[in-house]
Amino acid sequence: MIAKYKIEFEYESKEPPNCFWGYNLYGALMQKLPAKAAERLHENGISPLSQYVTVDRGNNLLIWHVTVAEDINGQMEETLSRTKEYKLDGHEAVLRMAGFEKTAEIGHIDMALAYLHEKIPARHLRIKTYTPVSFKTEGEYAIFPSVELIYKSATQKWNAFAEDVIIDDDDVLKQLIENTRIVSYRLNSFYYQIKGVKIPSFFGDVTLYIKGQESLVRMADLVLNYLEFSGLGIKCALGMGGVKITDCTEEKTYKR
Repeated sequence: MIAKYKIEFEYESKEPPNCFWGYNLYGALMQKLPAKAAERLHENGISPLSQYVTVDRGNNLLIWHVTVAEDINGQMEETLSRTKEYKLDGHEAVLRMAGFEKTAEIGHIDMALAYLHEKIPARHLRIKTYTPVSFKTEGEYAIFPSVELIYKSATQKWNAFAEDVIIDDDDVLKQLIENTRIVSYRLNSFYYQIKGVKIPSFFGDVTLYIKGQESLVRMADLVLNYLEFSGLGIKCALGMGGVKITDCTEEKTYKR
């Protein structure tokens, strides 16, 4: 079961909040979680946790977006809902909860049924980043979002927790890549800081067009929309990769 939460904080700090606070919130959360749940998040492989922060400057709020693909005995939700205050190391910042909401809860099978059979398929999808995104391929950081890197990230994250509805056919992945192209983008390069290390990354938006049979478009819609839960690229548990997926089929501002 996938659960998504939106947690609002009022904050006291000598500096304005920014996207790097997502990494510090992760560290603060690890101190609050029961040991077994914290250990699960540090196991090798894709983490069941993805999270990032945005800032509502008009209302002086820090918004924490947290998704859990696999909660251990409900310990994550209990910790998130009951922890009213966090202190962020390195920022002299104190966050006090002003609102808590579970914004989504859905099983992987139900999500697959919705996108593969029920929803109207969308051939144009826009990926908008809320926090910096980066990929790693052949040991190097990749800071431009190719179709191949996007789909490989999306399918790996889906398969990590989908169990009975995994996408394990290499030909399907190949067809997705070959039938999708980037039709527009607005990107800026960025460095995301983790423990003093600057990770090359990008932020902005990318619009994809998916051609081919409806069944292929539906598969693309499924894995790409899952990125709103899992995050895109690397370090999504540490505050990177927060994205929103939008159907922009009705827009006529680009050519196919």
